[in-house]
Amino acid sequence: MNPLREIRPFPVPVVAALGAGGMVEDETLDYIAMPQGMAMYQPPILPEPEDIAACEGAVRVLQQVLDALQQIVHGGAPQRDTERITLAGLTSSDVMLINQVLGEGEVSAQVLAADGPPTLQIQESVFAGVWRVLGSSPEGTPVDYIEVGAVPEVLLSGHHAAVAQWRHAEAERITRERRPDLWATYQTARPGVASRP
Repeated sequence: MNPLREIRPFPVPVVAALGAGGMVEDETLDYIAMPQGMAMYQPPILPEPEDIAACEGAVRVLQQVLDALQQIVHGGAPQRDTERITLAGLTSSDVMLINQVLGEGEVSAQVLAADGPPTLQIQESVFAGVWRVLGSSPEGTPVDYIEVGAVPEVLLSGHHAAVAQWRHAEAERITRERRPDLWATYQTARPGVASRP
């Protein structure tokens, strides 16, 4: 038997669909939608140069921010150190210009008082490593400064003993609620310690 003589029909007509007019075109084209909610860096719309020149305080502060960033980039300051630039004494037009130039980045944080309300609000600017810190000190005086560094110092200088105590108390509470059998064993293993409900 010659295998070339016994050609079986191919189930899909390959040649019939090719050629002019052989393919049916869809009248509508469906495209994947482009992302809509993506925020990209937009350079700030700045006032006229004459108006910027009138904001000497803002220009001075922004120059200090630039100098601090250059020190970090070029290795003049350790990466873990931060530089604080106060905004006290600036006019409202100076602060408005600084807000306009720095913008708002993605990261924000709050430092809460023991009774709950925020004492400090921290907002990253559109420039990595430039943070705006607003709020009030424990004495009640207003706080407004820019901090340049990887993470604002106030976020790194927490009350470690209080945090450890809170974590331990939370671990006990969760164990007591979810695993009463383990809680009972834990209580009997600690003679002299009053049992907590």
